[in-house]
Amino acid sequence: MTLLKLLDAPENETLEFKEARNTYEFDKLVQYACAIANCGGGWCVLGVSDKRPRRVVGSAAFPQPERTCNGLMKKLRIIIGKNRTAKWFLINHSNA
Repeated sequence: MTLLKLLDAPENETLEFKEARNTYEFDKLVQYACAIANCGGGWCVLGVSDKRPRRVVGSAAFPQPERTCNGLMKKLRIIIGKNRTAKWFLINHSNA
């Protein structure tokens, strides 16, 4: 799914938008990733306003995306795909 299609979709148990412009707690991200994984997988999109019309605002919350993904995978034992430049995460409910 493209970012444009995600921006147009409503938030639900498999799609969550977080502005996370400058900071975001890793433990909160873990909670959202766990919830999304428990629903069979989905998207947690950082750097996008959650209110419509959605705006891409960018995020400096996790300056080392690889480290963040590795931390999520280690903590939750899930597989995560990512786009480093847009800082969005795809959460899959697959065992690592």
